[in-house]
Amino acid sequence: MEIKTKTLRESLEIRKSFNISMDFVDVWETLYGIPLESFKGPSVWRFIAVFLLSLEGKRITAKAINDFISMELGRPDSNHFVAELFPLPKQSRNDFAAYSHVWNSVEDYRSSVLEKRVSLITRNIRMNRQVKLIICYEKIIARELISKNILPKFECVDQFPIVGGVKNRKYELHVSNLGTDRHLYIITTPFFGNGQMSYENMKDLVKILRERGVFS
Repeated sequence: MEIKTKTLRESLEIRKSFNISMDFVDVWETLYGIPLESFKGPSVWRFIAVFLLSLEGKRITAKAINDFISMELGRPDSNHFVAELFPLPKQSRNDFAAYSHVWNSVEDYRSSVLEKRVSLITRNIRMNRQVKLIICYEKIIARELISKNILPKFECVDQFPIVGGVKNRKYELHVSNLGTDRHLYIITTPFFGNGQMSYENMKDLVKILRERGVFS
């Protein structure tokens, strides 16, 4: 469900105040004035919550998911970080009319911001040794990240089908060696929602990552 309380210009003015990282609840409830309870139905957030709850071995219920979103998702003291590689708000992936006076195309926009965004991500990954895994549900963007070699070269170490998911879609697991005692993994998945992934898929993904030694 989409909830709009700001025009594009108002939204961009808000985003100008963003720090390097922002508290999830503070952004929505304080800056945008939207209570999290207003977001009904399936959303990317709920799929992220199911994954993280499963990783912690917790029971998946509607209440647990809602509580996680309102109390733990994207908080500064959490064990995860939620981010968009390309941050400008758009109605859809290729709907770029609102920015046509700045860039000629989506491709121009991406190429102009990618280097700085990748540099920011890379720097923070290196500074935070506890980072083990990047999950990316946009395969094209993930390939851009990997192809740019933001870290020592990533190697695809596994591919496996998604049980009950979209036909012929699969996970791809990549690993980068950051030293003798550290590896970073990137896994690409279908989009979280729109019938491409289910809660069961998210729970299975946790099992797969444990089996492959990403998490103990």
